[in-house]
Amino acid sequence: MSNPNVKGAEASSSKFSSLFAAIVIPLALFVGVLVYKFILGNSAHFEGGNPEGHPHPGDYLGMMYKGGNFGTGPYGSVYDSNCCHYRTDVDHWCCIR
Repeated sequence: MSNPNVKGAEASSSKFSSLFAAIVIPLALFVGVLVYKFILGNSAHFEGGNPEGHPHPGDYLGMMYKGGNFGTGPYGSVYDSNCCHYRTDVDHWCCIR
């Protein structure tokens, strides 16, 4: 025999879950836009204080705002997408397509 209170609890839990997702997902997107605009795009991360310019060398927040490559450094990038090679300063390997 089924308990009618259990079905009601499952229905209210499902409604709460849907409401929770409907609130949290847009809120997370909004917070992401605020972080991008005001933290990553802060003028202190860019040469001349202009976010349209280049980020300061080694300033990763400015690089993320501009969409820069984190793989750059003294040994070059880890993955070179133009020729599909993994690069180091000594060896080269072709990737499988």
